[in-house]
Amino acid sequence: MPAASGASTDSAISEFKHLLEQKGRVRLMDVFLTNETIPVTRGDLKKFSGMSQPTVSRRVRDLCEYGIIEESEECSPRLFRLEMDHPAAEGLLNAYKALHDHIEEIQAASEDFKRDSDLFHAGSPFVELFQYPTNVEILAALLERPDASLKAADISRITDLDKSTVCDNIDVLTRIGVVNEVCPDYTRHIQYELDRSHPATDGFLTMIKGLRAESSAGEVEQFPRDDWEAIKSLRSGLVNEAPEEQKATIEPV
Repeated sequence: MPAASGASTDSAISEFKHLLEQKGRVRLMDVFLTNETIPVTRGDLKKFSGMSQPTVSRRVRDLCEYGIIEESEECSPRLFRLEMDHPAAEGLLNAYKALHDHIEEIQAASEDFKRDSDLFHAGSPFVELFQYPTNVEILAALLERPDASLKAADISRITDLDKSTVCDNIDVLTRIGVVNEVCPDYTRHIQYELDRSHPATDGFLTMIKGLRAESSAGEVEQFPRDDWEAIKSLRSGLVNEAPEEQKATIEPV
């Protein structure tokens, strides 16, 4: 199969990469996906992400402009939450949950996983996987060609990554089962293809499908207007520490 090099002409793939290519956005999305529709403040995001307030403000503004995060207009302090009507939200949330079935494998593959970190995102399979832009590029190349079998050289041409980098980084995707290694009889070269039956793959493909389709014009639930009793009720379920299973003590490899 011919593999063109350079940037993708598929706007959905470009949007997928834009959302996940920056570490700060990934950390904030981890907080939003954990809490789903429970609203958080900038202070919450600063505390959970470990980033400075100016950085949090810039990154959350990026996500609001992207449309996947909803911002309250009249509450003080401002509140933010996952916009479930965004065409990417449902698929991304499903993929996020599926990745938690592979916490140990993803933590073990991460060079930056710190067992003793108190940060909310430490050990999160979503953050540990996507803090490396190369992983986003490789996964995006395969999502754009969900029925293709690609050699490392093909992926290298598509992503403009070195072939050795592709081989090093695709290992975690095969280890968790999102990508399968195949070796057809007619070639000695290992090829890679998406496992479309994997729940995380299904979530990512649903996300891409949603980005390609027009967003439905359903009525969006708005934040309560200065009704702090309602707001406190919404925030009562806030997840303010990392899940226990995320705190596994695994030596990185």
